[in-house]
Amino acid sequence: MLKNLSLRKPLVFVDLETTGPRVGVDRVVEFGAVRFEDGLPERELTLALDPGMPIPPSATAIHGVTDDHVAGCPTFADVLDVIDEFLGGADLAGYNLRRGVDRQA
Repeated sequence: MLKNLSLRKPLVFVDLETTGPRVGVDRVVEFGAVRFEDGLPERELTLALDPGMPIPPSATAIHGVTDDHVAGCPTFADVLDVIDEFLGGADLAGYNLRRGVDRQA
């Protein structure tokens, strides 16, 4: 797929499943990412996360993640070091990545 892509840095595609669409209010329930180096997938990371709040049925209807699924899982804050290491030195790609950045600026 990306074998003809010439990258200067690793590229990580990120996907988040959340409790809703409100940046700064809703929480992450699943973090997923694929790291590409030299145009080939090198590693994947998928983490189920406890959002510290009930997952609304409307969110579960979209991504299928339930409160029972994340019970006992770490929080996003608990895995920041793991995510930081995975993303280290890479450019990021993903759907709606800029939206959260633009709203916080």
